[in-house]
Amino acid sequence: MKLTLYQHHGKNETFRNLWFVPLPFHELIFCLHGNFQYKVNDEIICLHDKDILYVPQGCYRSRKGSKEQADYISVHFLSDEPMALPFKIEQGINSFVAQLITAADHVYNRFFPNAEPIIEPLIDTILKYTQARLLEKQTSPLVQDIRRFMLTNISKNLTVSDIAAQVLLSPSYCSAMFKQETGTTLMHYFTQLKLEEAKLQLLSNEYSLTEVAQNVGFENYTSFARAFKKYFQC
Repeated sequence: MKLTLYQHHGKNETFRNLWFVPLPFHELIFCLHGNFQYKVNDEIICLHDKDILYVPQGCYRSRKGSKEQADYISVHFLSDEPMALPFKIEQGINSFVAQLITAADHVYNRFFPNAEPIIEPLIDTILKYTQARLLEKQTSPLVQDIRRFMLTNISKNLTVSDIAAQVLLSPSYCSAMFKQETGTTLMHYFTQLKLEEAKLQLLSNEYSLTEVAQNVGFENYTSFARAFKKYFQC
């Protein structure tokens, strides 16, 4: 993704009408406080406190203005493909997302007008975290148990046999069931979780690069750096 706009509209700012036009970018609206009414294509969407709106690039979007005060954040970004997200994510701003938004606000205030490249990893983390939360709600108890086991043992080098034994299945059947539901293999999914956790640890600035690699179970920094670069393209 490439972030092109991050704007926090203050609590004392009212919001205006927006014309019904196709968007040349992807848009996120973080509704911190207030009530909004949007139209996305043919769907009327009402946002309330802690809701998130996602409008993919090319969709028609309009907004009904109001004199009511509101606290919200507008984010525009470019991406080759739409995100696996619905238009409306109810209560999408939990404590973790709120912390990332607060961090983005601090970066924006300190580095404006050159803040977008620094904020970009924070927004990317919110997107991937939100997709993971929604996916977990849609997955079977088996996949949820496997995911929890992986997260609990993120610093270890689990094998397919280790995971299958945890859920009382044979390795071959466990692998087949997991791939059928998620579209990916157990080990590939586990590596993705490791790298996402590594990204969060890097953003926290609490660990050195070598410590992060060890924390997520890579044998050495070189293999970690290679996997990180391949996954995040940076």
